[in-house]
Amino acid sequence: MQFDEFSEKLSLMETTESRLKIRDYLFDLYNNLNKNERQFTTYLLQSRIFPAYLNKELNIGQSIIIQAISKSFGQSMNEIEKKHLELGDLGETAECFAEKRKQKSLFSKKITLLEVYDTLKKLVDTTGKNSTESKINLISSLYNNTNPKETKYITKLILKSLRLNLGIQTIIEACALKVIKDLGYKTHDENMQEYKKIKETIDLKQSVCNDLGKVVSDIWNFGFKSIDKITIKPGIPIKCALGEREKSPEAIIERLGYCLVEGKYDGFRTQVHKGEKIQMFSRRGENSTNYFPEFGPLLEKAKHSFILDCEAIGFNSKTKKFLSFQETIKRKRKYDIKEMSEKIPVKLMVFDVLYLDGKETLQLPLKERRKIVEKIVKEINNSNIQTTIAIKTNKSKELKSFFDNCLNLGLEGIMAKDLNRSYVPGSRDFGWIKLKKNYLSGQADSFDVCIVGYFCGQGKNKTMPSSLLCAVYDEDKNTYNVITKVGSGLTEDQMISFKAEFETITTKKPENINTNLEPDMYVEPKFVIEIICDEITKSPLYKFTKGFSFRFPRFIKIREDKSPQDTTTIEEIEEMYYLQHSI
Repeated sequence: MQFDEFSEKLSLMETTESRLKIRDYLFDLYNNLNKNERQFTTYLLQSRIFPAYLNKELNIGQSIIIQAISKSFGQSMNEIEKKHLELGDLGETAECFAEKRKQKSLFSKKITLLEVYDTLKKLVDTTGKNSTESKINLISSLYNNTNPKETKYITKLILKSLRLNLGIQTIIEACALKVIKDLGYKTHDENMQEYKKIKETIDLKQSVCNDLGKVVSDIWNFGFKSIDKITIKPGIPIKCALGEREKSPEAIIERLGYCLVEGKYDGFRTQVHKGEKIQMFSRRGENSTNYFPEFGPLLEKAKHSFILDCEAIGFNSKTKKFLSFQETIKRKRKYDIKEMSEKIPVKLMVFDVLYLDGKETLQLPLKERRKIVEKIVKEINNSNIQTTIAIKTNKSKELKSFFDNCLNLGLEGIMAKDLNRSYVPGSRDFGWIKLKKNYLSGQADSFDVCIVGYFCGQGKNKTMPSSLLCAVYDEDKNTYNVITKVGSGLTEDQMISFKAEFETITTKKPENINTNLEPDMYVEPKFVIEIICDEITKSPLYKFTKGFSFRFPRFIKIREDKSPQDTTTIEEIEEMYYLQHSI
């Protein structure tokens, strides 16, 4: 595909709000791509160059783009910055100067989508001495061969600022539409039940391989049945299963009956992969092996290859209590790792197994997977790798007693699980149910929100953040919807630290941030923080979150283990709103 054709399709999606129309545009796009383009195009639509688990991303700042625009279009840096200030979008700024260009380079030619992608890959791999100049030259080489609209979208791809109102689910729906049409139906609503089943299968497979591009490519190139071959492989992280909430022990027993009840640990969600080598991955799919060097030799003692779902959490051997997340997070570092491992010992608490000796264990009921976990941990035979503490019960009083015991050990609550359920990667349902201390008192849960801006103080603090504008992510529309501002709970040192971090990500209002509140400064979505509040409320000020907001929100901690897309969803908040009023 020529890149100008791809740019036209991006423009169509960018100016469309209807999810069904965007799905249909995606369907047409994939139909018109050749078999070698579908996989990497899916990465581009997700503002990526590679699948997420490879941890290889474009990190190009606005200053490099401005220098490339200056070099390609013969404009001064001051003029470009002035126009950027006026338009508030660097893609549109580049487009503006491309329109003023009198003529293209003598040797310019139409470029293909593949040529653009190959150049973006080179940008990722360009590091070290003189890398800034090399990056400017690579970007300029693209600008020299593009029309204004192409220039705009190349800039947006590099800055990861596409505003297409689509998320993973929209791409999955486009794939499901392809399958439905291959089955002979004209539209998805001719067989909604089958369409839904197809979507669930595609979602499961992309959660298993953590590579939506591969799933899309396989479906279009080889047919729906081909994704049956996609299986778990050690070394490729799997999306985590997640739990729902309930208001009381009684409500949990009513839902699950006889169930497994585990302690809920407030540490790093960690996947341990033992294949050709030992690897550990965070909830975000980042390789965290180097943070915990003490576990490699211990895990080698096991006779099997496996993938384990665990929680890595700091432990105080003197008090016999687990440490807070704020203490455990200090183990995430590049330097002085050995020294910190001695200062903050960590235990690996294992609670599930997803793969064993070449076979997936996802479909096994939990009661069988738990036996496998216990066998592996017994083989390792070290107190630093244990199974999560747990009981089995169908009595609410026993559950409450165990819950109190977990709190005394420094845990944040319990997780109750259906003993007959399979493990469903990427899902959040009532097969797993969490209960935390604040649920019992009628307080709302803690929430994960993304910082998208800040308000400054008064007087001598007029340049310092005094409160943070926070949003929740909408995966369907790829937008951040503002839900609250947070000032309480933050220390002066934390505000100073945030100020320093914000300096490199301050921006004009991003197009995918929806808000009725105008902060003093916007920042690119990067930092996720955990907050708590007295209750969930409704206010007309927060129309983009169905009116939901928080009364007296307080900062708890930064969630370095979560990406901007890992915020609490508005559906979860709505559920908790009604839950708090039923207690």
